[in-house]
Amino acid sequence: MSTPVSLSLLLPTLGASLPPWPFQPPPQPAIFQKTRPSTPTPTASGGAPDDFSHTNSEDSVLISKDSSMVSQLNELEQRSRHLNTTCFKDVLLNATYKGTERGRFFHSKVYNIGYCKVPKVGSTFWTLLFTTLDNGVDFGKKLLEKKRSSLHAGPYSFSSSFTNLKSAKVPIILPTRDPYSRLYSAFIDKSYLPIRINTNYDVLSIRNKSLCATDVSFQEFLQWILNEAKTGKSLDRHWAPIYSICGPCEVKAQYIAKQETFANDIGVLLKKLNVSSEKYNFIMHTLEGKRIQSSLPGIVATILERSSGAEISRCMPWLEVTRRIWRSFQIQVK
Repeated sequence: MSTPVSLSLLLPTLGASLPPWPFQPPPQPAIFQKTRPSTPTPTASGGAPDDFSHTNSEDSVLISKDSSMVSQLNELEQRSRHLNTTCFKDVLLNATYKGTERGRFFHSKVYNIGYCKVPKVGSTFWTLLFTTLDNGVDFGKKLLEKKRSSLHAGPYSFSSSFTNLKSAKVPIILPTRDPYSRLYSAFIDKSYLPIRINTNYDVLSIRNKSLCATDVSFQEFLQWILNEAKTGKSLDRHWAPIYSICGPCEVKAQYIAKQETFANDIGVLLKKLNVSSEKYNFIMHTLEGKRIQSSLPGIVATILERSSGAEISRCMPWLEVTRRIWRSFQIQVK
């Protein structure tokens, strides 16, 4: 498919009618807040004031860092205990949908930490993180330039499996996200964007492929998933429940990282693993979006590649494709 106009010129001017994304997690505080200690004021007699401390400003910053670190680690431990309690109640074992197979797992040999790869919960970033942990910053930078499809294809030296990590009792990072938010993200990525048109045919129960299936509502998407689960069909991992992908009650899920507190959780985990300052700074700067210019081309290239087929171009004009790409970026950053 030829590109009549530069994408960089089209995107800023495109609008959309899709409803605004309702989930807007509150901004998270910095991982380690550097508080400025108050300056002691001498008394009239020239002596030290009543609240004077021999702890200097640098010590105060260190204490603040330590306190924040302890608080964050306690939060991670509470999440792990809550999961263990839930597992003992057999809530997950009695779930309606159990899934047919586990997902993909990573295992950092350098830091002996595992991870369950869950689509729509920062899996692209987690791939970058584990690449940096085991292979270094230079490999991480190269990964930013790849198309998203090739990035997820691998292969990687740290790829592992549920069975291997379970038997070795490796500590696992379990990513989580509000289920409704995750489903909405899957809808945008796999239905609204024209990269998996067959999904829309299934949602709308269209058998005649000569018809176009480009307009699916979020409600229709959700109802289709529910029907698939109730009838015992295997769900795609992009919208299958996380417990069915990771088997959290069967592995050592020691660290539960929430999408809603992503930056905080990542920062504390990296400190806990005692990674080098070079790796830490690169990972955190990438997470904060300071290298967004490097990752966007890869994402756009993947979408355009998958939407360039005759079936898509017949049903959706080029302008509409670029409009949806632009709208999807707007939704993701809200």
